Amino acid sequence: MERNTSLATLKVLRALLDNISPKHYGLELSERSGVTTGALYPILSRLEADGWVEGEWEDIDESLAGRRRRRYYRLTGLGEIRARQATMTLATSPTRKLNWNGQWWRRQAALATLTMQAEVERLGGVRRSGRVRSR
Repeated sequence: MERNTSLATLKVLRALLDNISPKHYGLELSERSGVTTGALYPILSRLEADGWVEGEWEDIDESLAGRRRRRYYRLTGLGEIRARQATMTLATSPTRKLNWNGQWWRRQAALATLTMQAEVERLGGVRRSGRVRSR
């Protein structure tokens, strides 16, 4: 079943797409995407149920490691294809209707900001006040 894609879900998908090969744990994804953990885990659960993401618990002895075990997530092949489609469809289709209170222009602006930030980071710069500065 095709679900409506929220801005928070797009942020999580973008964080996963930016670095596909490794597995990511929840707190790392929260920091990279800017989505709070309270919103992140239900998103990951839905993506996992839909087959876009697969998760697995790490195999450690918690008492020896001195921390709780982590659940690692990564995009599946289907998830990578669908994530790219979701981000590209929103970026290229002004008539796409999603369930975000009918405020299409806000969605587009938010998506453009995400795309621009990812591109600036990929090129090695930091975007501040309309200018790109190298690190």
